[in-house]
Amino acid sequence: MLDYQTVSVVFAFDSINEQAELGDGEFMSLQKVNLPKMGTAVRAQSITSLVDDKGGKTNRHVASLRTFIPCGEHVFVVTGATPQIDIADVLFNLFASMADTVSIEFVNSSAYASTSGEEIS
Repeated sequence: MLDYQTVSVVFAFDSINEQAELGDGEFMSLQKVNLPKMGTAVRAQSITSLVDDKGGKTNRHVASLRTFIPCGEHVFVVTGATPQIDIADVLFNLFASMADTVSIEFVNSSAYASTSGEEIS
C-alpha cells in the first residue's frame, strides 16, 4: 500500500531531475498538503517552458499545479495547467481548491466489464 512518505520520496527524486533542467523564469516547489477527503498528499506547483516538437524549450511558459494523492496501491494525479502565468498565483489557488474536493471510491472491478456505454448498477 502506498502512503504519503513513499509517494513523496519517489516524487522528490523525480523533481530533482526536473529542477536541474529549469531555466530562466522557471520554478518548481513541493509541499505536503492534507486533503479534507483523502488525507496527506504531495502538491507541486511550477512555471516551466513549453517544449517544441524537437525537444527544445520555447519562449512560452505554462503554470501547472499537480496534486499527487496516494490511495491504496495507486497514486492519483490531479492537474491544473494554464498559459496565463501573469495570474498563476490566483489559478494555483483555484486548482488547489478543486483538488481539495477529490474523493475516490473503489468499486467492484466487474463493473468495468461493460463496453456498451450503458450505466452499470
